[in-house]
Amino acid sequence: MGKASAAAIIGLGGKVILVARNDEKLSAAKTELLTQSGCNEALVEVEVCDCLSVPAVEAFFTKREEGSLNHLVVTLGPAVEGVDKIFGEATIEMVQAQFGKFNAPWAVAKYGVPKLADGGSLTFFSGSLSRAIMKNASCLGPVNAAIECFTKCLALELGPRLRVNCVSPTLTRTNAVTGGMTPAQIEGMFTGFGKSIPAGRAGSAEDIGHAVGFLLTNNFMTGTILDVDGGKTI
Repeated sequence: MGKASAAAIIGLGGKVILVARNDEKLSAAKTELLTQSGCNEALVEVEVCDCLSVPAVEAFFTKREEGSLNHLVVTLGPAVEGVDKIFGEATIEMVQAQFGKFNAPWAVAKYGVPKLADGGSLTFFSGSLSRAIMKNASCLGPVNAAIECFTKCLALELGPRLRVNCVSPTLTRTNAVTGGMTPAQIEGMFTGFGKSIPAGRAGSAEDIGHAVGFLLTNNFMTGTILDVDGGKTI
């Protein structure tokens, strides 16, 4: 989803800085973006940073000048192992590990806001489990809800200088949700899910990137939780 968001931003004429923990994945993502877009290499920078580490995020922004950035987009990775257990089997350690993913939007906002130019924005990611409640979501759902509440709080505090929004996807065709599955299992999962929602298909990374581009460029959007879910929440 992050890579698709970067592609959308490049398509809108922007320059991107890709940030992740894995240098090899960052290099591969940069190569793919340059190949797909045909843009100048200077429009895609990469930097290794563990965004779940508050000190690492602080160090990343310390190197930036005030007003040097226009927008910040914080995507979240896959759920931690065991997060889909029923409540009776979950442990507090699982819950705390999942809530560790709240560190990324919080730290990026804390240390990134002073580096944003006036009129800029922050875009966070949550997920449909915050409101489209399902069984075995007592760990992941509350984290999504916390990020959505944080979005609204910041929109109120930081406006009108900055806007703050949140993208809430549902099951989307990315590698983040298919680890350890066979191709047949993957296709069965996505096809079955698509049949259960009004859109008739699972989401694509491009669907999410398009939504991010919209939130970055619509100057009247703030405090919004944008469901990009094919109708899952209904």
